[in-house]
Amino acid sequence: MPGEFQADAQAAREKLIETLADYDDKLADKYLGGETVTPDDLKTSIRASTLSLKITPVLCGSAFKNKGVQPLLDAVIAYLPTPLDRGEIIAKSAKDLETPIKIKPEFKDAPVALAFKLASDNFAGSLCFVRVYAGVIETGMQLTNPRENKKERVAKIVKMHANSRTEVNQLKAGDIGAIVGLKFTVTGDTLCTPENMVVLESITFPDPVIAIVVEAKSSGDQPKMIEGLSRLVKEDPSSSLKTDPETGQLLLSGMGELHLEILIDRLKREFNVQANTGSPQVTYREAVLGTASARKRFERDVQGQLQTGEVEVKVLPLNSQEVAVENLVKDKDLPQDIKNAVIEGAREALESGIVAGFTNISTQVKIVSIPYDQEHGHMGAYKIAASQATREAMQKAGAQLQEPIFKLEVVVPEEFLGSVIGDLNSRRGKIHNTAARGHLQVVSAEVPLSELFGYATGVRSLTQGRGTFSMKFFQYQPVNDRVQKEILTKLGRV
Repeated sequence: MPGEFQADAQAAREKLIETLADYDDKLADKYLGGETVTPDDLKTSIRASTLSLKITPVLCGSAFKNKGVQPLLDAVIAYLPTPLDRGEIIAKSAKDLETPIKIKPEFKDAPVALAFKLASDNFAGSLCFVRVYAGVIETGMQLTNPRENKKERVAKIVKMHANSRTEVNQLKAGDIGAIVGLKFTVTGDTLCTPENMVVLESITFPDPVIAIVVEAKSSGDQPKMIEGLSRLVKEDPSSSLKTDPETGQLLLSGMGELHLEILIDRLKREFNVQANTGSPQVTYREAVLGTASARKRFERDVQGQLQTGEVEVKVLPLNSQEVAVENLVKDKDLPQDIKNAVIEGAREALESGIVAGFTNISTQVKIVSIPYDQEHGHMGAYKIAASQATREAMQKAGAQLQEPIFKLEVVVPEEFLGSVIGDLNSRRGKIHNTAARGHLQVVSAEVPLSELFGYATGVRSLTQGRGTFSMKFFQYQPVNDRVQKEILTKLGRV
């Protein structure tokens, strides 16, 4: 170390030892006793305090300049828990999700792995990154995907280092690697053996909140574009691709403008497809306002055979952002397939709201009555009756649009604080607090996504390019009547 930094380095080391001594009695005794504290002593202390969640090691570096990357990787090995430190985890039985099963990091146990990432490779095809929690996965082995209840063959196993691959014959408990050749597995799936069907805790992905229209620049590129986008969406479950049933346009949805820009850029770079994009559209939701009941009977004649179904439902607000369908009918003589059809019909009705056709949230449907006609009752008729009854009850209860709200954190120099807060207020934002961070000010707010389009450019203009911000989806919130009318006008629903 250059001589001019020796004094600063020594002072920083003393500060490090003093801080660790607050959490480690052995180190404190050694330090206060005047003994020499070795680097191994420090590593042991940092590791113990990290594993007990008393401290969080922080390292500095720059991936862009490749500075500090190796010390970071060394710190991961030195301080973070190994699979043995983590110990056993709790999975669920694939046959009964209420039954917990302990999974230990033992090589001799049946293999269990979690697929946590999918990636496309120009040479290997689809790579499925897995973390092995138990047992050993070997090339040629046949595993089972409990979600799909289908078998998957391990064609090839590779260890990844950035974008280079090293082929290996096996992955053991605690290893992370990639499997080539899986057909049905997606992010969050569990891989196990048919004899030991378990399900690990999956990964929860937020629903996309913003969509753009995508079309290929030439008709010949359209199939190639759809294939490329489908592969990108399969890799990234927080995005989605669908066709608008009304306009026939292809809609690419994601978590924000930057997210969608990166997907389009990857489409160009990785699949060599040029695409035109339309204005982003916010994905709204709907929620019922009150409680209402409806009863519907559906009849149809199919080749001289009368098919009937009758259902009574009750809809009411739900104190969460989910939907729920509850069957209150306990009639033992009612066939299970009829019950399932009624529940499915109610759920389908919830997928299209009464205000503008958006998916419902915060809504509960209770199946109150299912009069069973043993002679003419038909599963399809009951499903349609349940759907019609649910929609009629929602009409009676009334509904309101819900818009996605993002948590926003803006970091700006103090002299621009007033301008930034004024701009957020004009965007229907709710300012929670401002706090000092060194010589900067941090503004925390909640802002509707529809008001954040182009905010990156706006905040740069307001702060002479010195302001930065980050945003994260928070929740859906109801809009007032004025905003709802504006939204419906834009959508052509008024």
